[in-house]
Amino acid sequence: MHLRHAEWGKYRLALKLFVTVSCPAWPTLLRMFRSTSSRKETMSLETLDNLEKETIDQLKELAQINLDSKEGFELVAQQTDDPQLQSLFRDGAQQRAGFLQEIKEALALSDADTQISDSVASHIHRWWISIREKIQPSETVALLSEAERGEDTILDKYKTCVPKTAGSPLNATLNAQFESILAMRHRITELKNSLA
Repeated sequence: MHLRHAEWGKYRLALKLFVTVSCPAWPTLLRMFRSTSSRKETMSLETLDNLEKETIDQLKELAQINLDSKEGFELVAQQTDDPQLQSLFRDGAQQRAGFLQEIKEALALSDADTQISDSVASHIHRWWISIREKIQPSETVALLSEAERGEDTILDKYKTCVPKTAGSPLNATLNAQFESILAMRHRITELKNSLA
């Protein structure tokens, strides 16, 4: 049960009156209650407009990897001539753009910096996909394998970050994003297996 600061004050006063009248051990109980209530008063409830630093840090990491993923999907969609792959990768890029937007909106509500830029790892991964595509332009299975690897990376990041946001008002959103990424990973694997 979560009580607001003003409610704690009323509750404390009522308890003090009750204990004073009916219990000879009231000074001990009162000291115990004061130590408990002072901890509660210093704890702030995390809200969308007041995210804790740990949550903000995790959101920034997830925003970064969603940006990297979106740009990777866009690159691969442009480099392939297969309409089925183009559709799949465009869907992935749109999904990640949506996730990135949700995360940026949450950061903005807490007045956190929403500026996210490309990471070095994403540049290297996109460069590798680009080189691989030039060497083997018809190797769709290899391209899908790289996409699987990218999806595994983002899933690992969510597995690390989401538990650290437990209790946050964004935890349900992040879990839903994780499930959607997992579904995209399955789509990629199914397509790869059908072509192998």
